[in-house]
Amino acid sequence: MTYIEIPSAILMKINYIDYDRAYRWFPGIGWQHQLIVRMSVQDYDGYPVPGTYVTATIYRDKSYYRDLLGYVGLSTEFYISPPLEEGFYKTVVQTLEAAGYLWDGVTPNNGRSFDF
Repeated sequence: MTYIEIPSAILMKINYIDYDRAYRWFPGIGWQHQLIVRMSVQDYDGYPVPGTYVTATIYRDKSYYRDLLGYVGLSTEFYISPPLEEGFYKTVVQTLEAAGYLWDGVTPNNGRSFDF
């Protein structure tokens, strides 16, 4: 019988999810607010996790607002374009994937109110 050693996965976590806004010019629309969602991912030793892909849902006032998909690192900003409405924005992560890593499954407490 041959045994193959399978290396164990390294745990990774979402350090934070934070929010901000920008005021930008959009051709054909004019000046509009843009929502910025910041996210940070590390392993449990504090090192960046290369090639991490996130799928998440953004909620506004507890109702579905928009999906968020993309690669995330130590500090990544996702820009959400208009139209935006005032309310409380919260992000819930569904998956976080990177080769050789295992997500701990925790979405940190997050959310912020905006009055665009």
